[in-house]
Amino acid sequence: MIRNRIGLIVILLMLPGLLYGCWPFERNQPPKADFEYRPSSPKVSEEVTFDASLSRDPDGRIISYQWSLGDGGSASGMIITHIYEEPGTYTVTFMVRDDKYVIDPIEKIITIIPRITPSRVLSAPGLDPSGLAWDGEYLWSTDIDGAMIYRLDTQGNIIASFPSPGEFPRGLTWDGECLWNADGMDRIIYKLDPSNGEVLDSFAAPGVDPTGLAWDGNAFWNGDGLKAKIYQLSGEP
Repeated sequence: MIRNRIGLIVILLMLPGLLYGCWPFERNQPPKADFEYRPSSPKVSEEVTFDASLSRDPDGRIISYQWSLGDGGSASGMIITHIYEEPGTYTVTFMVRDDKYVIDPIEKIITIIPRITPSRVLSAPGLDPSGLAWDGEYLWSTDIDGAMIYRLDTQGNIIASFPSPGEFPRGLTWDGECLWNADGMDRIIYKLDPSNGEVLDSFAAPGVDPTGLAWDGNAFWNGDGLKAKIYQLSGEP
């Protein structure tokens, strides 16, 4: 009698394993959902690729990939594409199911950037325009190819021009009275008389590849392309 009871208990313990294809006492390991999307900063009407190849099932295989894309769209498959027609932030819900019918959901946020249509297109006065600044009335543009600085009206007409103090004029900004130019070859930031381009002052750029230049009313900001840094330069201009 006791032997029969023991046999029955053993059969009952083995039954789940026999049904699900595993040994008694072994617990199914759930799948792990994960995905990435590209491009990283998608725009309106731009195709976005969602890739779930990062998802894994440690003791089996994934049999289902389901997507809810946050804008009412849905899809299935390991790799899918989708286009968002409106800018905004969307919650993408993704779920995998393994061969034991265990699921794992995950959510990620995707931000769709508005696609801006230019209201006006001007021809640059030089072949390689780089720095661009606004003085309240006119545009200022540097040209690396010709080592020139141009003053333009909003129709693109050249009002004035003069040679840049260095050979590689890049960053450009306006402090309310004077023009400032960061030169990538000299690694110097120049203060210029806007009427004739005369150098009024200068100082060494903090990095090795000065690029963008801005004035916030109290301090300069200068980017460095090689070091991938942005420096705040305190002091009076």
